[in-house]
Amino acid sequence: MKILNLKRGQGKTTFLIIQSHLTGYPILTYNEGAKDDIVYKAEKMNLIIPKPLSVSVSDLFAMQGMTYHFDKILVDEMPLVLDCLLSRMIHSNIATATMTLED
Repeated sequence: MKILNLKRGQGKTTFLIIQSHLTGYPILTYNEGAKDDIVYKAEKMNLIIPKPLSVSVSDLFAMQGMTYHFDKILVDEMPLVLDCLLSRMIHSNIATATMTLED
């Protein structure tokens, strides 16, 4: 897994949209608004990407039901995605998390 660590507004989502266009991998994000923003940006860039996914209940249900099957996905705003997913799974909010960045 590669992690692109940039400040807000520095092109992370744009980078993922280009990667999604080139690889065919869908982008997973934290909510429906962010998903709509990805679709809007891709259209504005004239790039064709798979339908983005969010951690909404309907998208998670579709992924579990194998409606979507991809070898890999691209994750936009990973801390928010993980927080939403884990909070739904364990019914608790995350106070602190750690991570090791490796080459």
